[in-house]
Amino acid sequence: MTRGQQRPHVPTNHRSDGEDWSHMTKKNWIVLSIATIGALIIGVGIGGAGSASTPGPAVTEAAKPAVTVTAEAEASVPQACLDAFADAEAIFSVAADFATSAGEAITLIPEAAAAGMNYDADELDRITADLDGITSDINSQNDAITSSTYAENRDVCLAAAE
Repeated sequence: MTRGQQRPHVPTNHRSDGEDWSHMTKKNWIVLSIATIGALIIGVGIGGAGSASTPGPAVTEAAKPAVTVTAEAEASVPQACLDAFADAEAIFSVAADFATSAGEAITLIPEAAAAGMNYDADELDRITADLDGITSDINSQNDAITSSTYAENRDVCLAAAE
């Protein structure tokens, strides 16, 4: 472009739904970009946690000693061990529910950023109500985990094994 020429008009509406984003300032775009990238990073972190690609500890099988059994003995599993297994299964289920709740909260980040930049109080109120419900779910999940008797049952089970 040479001196004195005007810049050609560049349309600000690049969306196919016809919504005009021309009111967005540079600061608004930066905030939206940071919020979106943050949500993406958190989502990838949650999705990748405990993935199958994480190698577990190497397990080697020790030589088994020769055992001669002269009488049949009835083996029983202490009730504390069974209770510990049941508690662990319940905690795994609650942890899955927690991951779902956290994922739902993360999906609201870009919606909240857009509503804030558009000064849309009604949308922000809706998002806040959704987050209140999710927070209530997360608090219930936390209570279920912290009130679990897993640790006590595990300790009794391990003591019985010694």
